[in-house]
Amino acid sequence: MYQLICLSQENTIIKRYVSNHMSQPRKYNHHKVCIKSSVSAKKIQSSKDDTMDLKLPRILVLNRYKIRNAGNEERLAELCKCVTELDLAENALDNWKEILKIAGQLPSLEFFNLSSNPLHLATPLATPLATTSSLVNMENIQRLVLNNTKLHWESIHSLLTVMQRLKELHLSLNEFSSVSSGDCTHTNLKLLQFNNNQVKEWEDVKKLGAMFPGLETLILMANPITRLGARPGEAFPNLKVVCLSETLVESWDELDKLNEFPSLKEALVKGIPLLCVTGKGDKAEKQIRQLAVARLGKLESLNRSVITEPEREQAERLFIRQFRHSDVRPTRYDELIAKHGHIQELAKVDLTPRTTFNCKITYDDTSYDIIVNVKDNVKQLNKQIRAIVGLPTNKFRTYFISTDPTHLNNNEWLRYPNRFLHNYKIGDGDTFDIGPA
Repeated sequence: MYQLICLSQENTIIKRYVSNHMSQPRKYNHHKVCIKSSVSAKKIQSSKDDTMDLKLPRILVLNRYKIRNAGNEERLAELCKCVTELDLAENALDNWKEILKIAGQLPSLEFFNLSSNPLHLATPLATPLATTSSLVNMENIQRLVLNNTKLHWESIHSLLTVMQRLKELHLSLNEFSSVSSGDCTHTNLKLLQFNNNQVKEWEDVKKLGAMFPGLETLILMANPITRLGARPGEAFPNLKVVCLSETLVESWDELDKLNEFPSLKEALVKGIPLLCVTGKGDKAEKQIRQLAVARLGKLESLNRSVITEPEREQAERLFIRQFRHSDVRPTRYDELIAKHGHIQELAKVDLTPRTTFNCKITYDDTSYDIIVNVKDNVKQLNKQIRAIVGLPTNKFRTYFISTDPTHLNNNEWLRYPNRFLHNYKIGDGDTFDIGPA
């Protein structure tokens, strides 16, 4: 048997015992130890007593232990001196002093995950942080995960002043509606994950670019962004990958602004209203991709799919035909005419994204017709249904039933009130079945 000493919610060192190979978690006194590593823990004979101490693996995962503090710092330092990755997600850490103590005892720490700890309850860190030995170790951290912590911007800026080697920062699910600019820039940061926040204005996004001028990957998925504003690429000179999936971009003029990013090679724009072609079939979906490929001439990949040269040429020719007789043509049209010349016209195809669909409601053995606007969210749909069936929205549940039995969201309860309906790929003839709450 090995003896494991880990951080505890009682501010003491709690002993855990695991089997020789540590291949499966073992439960003792209603607690569980979970250590993920490709290297088995090694035994070290203690001279102080007859117990066997652990030299912990390089990757240490301690999720859902209700950890609140660091415990015995000397013991922690002895055990964790070789740990390079520490995952403390879903604990009860709400004091930066304790977090700094933990990080300060891990001189090899490169990855630190604090996701889903209640850091919004912690007193924000001051800037600059007081010089301590713990800060020296924090300088080695290269990947920091702070998802779903609701922490304050002041604390983020304070941490960044110490973690000058940081390459990846994860700030998703923090309900940020704006961005607070820091006084310093951090040129080493290459990846910023900022999805599922509440930022609407591109001016706030540009503040991220000002803070991280070396940024190469920016994930903005599921932020309610509709416009990219004027000269959006100026703040991102090195950006190679941007994700705008499930944002609210609904204008080609706005999507065209991705051409203004000088280094952009890859874009992810799945689930935006502009590119929603639900109900028009695979051919329309292909054509809408072609239109995007033609307009975004710098891209090498779109929605994780590499743009080949034959695909690009076919898309650009389709684009020329699409706008041949338009009174107002995108700037890209003249560029492609210069490249391909005037080509023969083919049949016209309407690629305007459809937003309304003819569906049905079934309730109490009765069927009702309903027109569904996929730009609405689930909450708005339920209000529409309430007016038809005469029930308060908290007294029923809405289930989506597609005419296509293989549909990904078939028979799904629409449980998320703020999710937009276009994400469910609704089409004509689909049904919303009303059941009891």
